[in-house]
Amino acid sequence: MNEGILLGRMGWTPELRFTDGRSPVTNISVGIPTGEANEQGQRKWENFKITVWGTAAESITQHGKKGDMVLVKYNLRSTKKDGSNEPVIELHSNSVRRMQFGENRQPAEAPQD
Repeated sequence: MNEGILLGRMGWTPELRFTDGRSPVTNISVGIPTGEANEQGQRKWENFKITVWGTAAESITQHGKKGDMVLVKYNLRSTKKDGSNEPVIELHSNSVRRMQFGENRQPAEAPQD
């Protein structure tokens, strides 16, 4: 199967929208630090854009915000766009969980888009 798990910080606060068939959907960006720093000493991030569907989309738009730590289970989907013969790999999810550590949860540095 083409499944994976990401643990990282949300790069923006998601907004809920609906397909023509009234299915809830949103996009999130999940940033993972690479372990490297740029010339200014700031962390470098690897960012992944994920399409979230159904109740997971509703929940993360109600409760999630930029900088929150999330655990995302995703599936890979290959599509072709704009008449190109080259496939585009997309990440799709039905499962996003906000992670909280301790009672005084402080948002940490969020990835820059």
